[in-house]
Amino acid sequence: MRILQVHNRYRVAGGEDEVVERERALLVRGGQQVTQVLVDNPTGALASARALAQSAWNVRAARRVVAQARRDRADVVHVHNTWFSLSPSVVHALSQAGFPVVMTLHNFRTTCLNGLLLREGRTCTLCVGTHPGPGIRHRCYRESAVLSAAAAAAVEMPRLRHVWQKDVAAFLVLDESAVPLLASGGIPQDRMVVRRNSSADPGPRANAPSRSDEVLYAGRLSEEKGVDVLLEAWPRLRQQSLTLLLCGDGPLLDQVVRAQVPGVRVLGRVDRATVQESMLSARALVFPSICHEAGPLAPIEAAAAGLPTIISSSVGVSRRLERSGAGWSVAPGDAADLAGALGRLADAAAVDDAGRAARLLYEEAHTDAVATASLIDVYQAAISGGIGRPTAER
Repeated sequence: MRILQVHNRYRVAGGEDEVVERERALLVRGGQQVTQVLVDNPTGALASARALAQSAWNVRAARRVVAQARRDRADVVHVHNTWFSLSPSVVHALSQAGFPVVMTLHNFRTTCLNGLLLREGRTCTLCVGTHPGPGIRHRCYRESAVLSAAAAAAVEMPRLRHVWQKDVAAFLVLDESAVPLLASGGIPQDRMVVRRNSSADPGPRANAPSRSDEVLYAGRLSEEKGVDVLLEAWPRLRQQSLTLLLCGDGPLLDQVVRAQVPGVRVLGRVDRATVQESMLSARALVFPSICHEAGPLAPIEAAAAGLPTIISSSVGVSRRLERSGAGWSVAPGDAADLAGALGRLADAAAVDDAGRAARLLYEEAHTDAVATASLIDVYQAAISGGIGRPTAER
């Protein structure tokens, strides 16, 4: 099978960029032919302004992507992110040119200007199922009315042109919890397929989680990730023998370093190998995000490492982690609730039971073999036109 991946990379590499590369590697390893159109957003002020002006419907970008698909004789095109140098025009152009299009919905950008359903530290769904006017009024994209207007146009244009209804064979959704919100925002539910992110197998742990006194945070240091809530909760722990390791970079890095919270070590940006080693040796992962996230990588990587997770209930995967006994969910933004859950880590038996449950959950749903098979399944269904049925996990 010949597959073309299309992705507008982020200025600061994150989970979506990693998913694109992981899926490429998995497909190639499975014998598929994969080519890519990878685009970076400009950094200069003038170039960025030009790109944003075309972010609702960039005809030139669409022509380039279609030309690449034709050169590669692609059987199917998998679109990930189009914001903001590509635009939804590429989806329409590919469909019009006769290419089956599969699209992963990594976030809620089809209905929310910032993609997070978050405003002023709280969940916000004002634009879901209506129009992006409130997002402009509240300056939801980078706190700018002008930039928010550009983001709003990119939300509204594909709706007006019925792109999501006519031009996408299958939408990949990372967790079933995202389906109702996406459907309310205009994504056809009968073309949504729940397909979870995966993680490479890091191998066996040297020691049970309870043997460690380190709790790991691995992710972007930013408000939506709940880092400030975590730093508020940490000093409330009655058990002071634990150390919190903060791995990551972001706008709150300097603030976190200056805070000098007792029992917290700020490691900053570290490579993937270091994060993986930490997961194999830590007591638990903490994922305190205050925004809606369907399938972030860190909790899945923790499950692969047999590591329990304390996670906000706003994160889709939290339901399955808690149901399977692989972790504990907490109310997003609630430092007291988070501190209470962290206090459970004093129970060594409960920690080790959760670690074993996490590994079982990984083996059932998040291995490379499961991920590769599910991708191929969706691609074949898109090519044959066999998607349009109620949402089901693949």
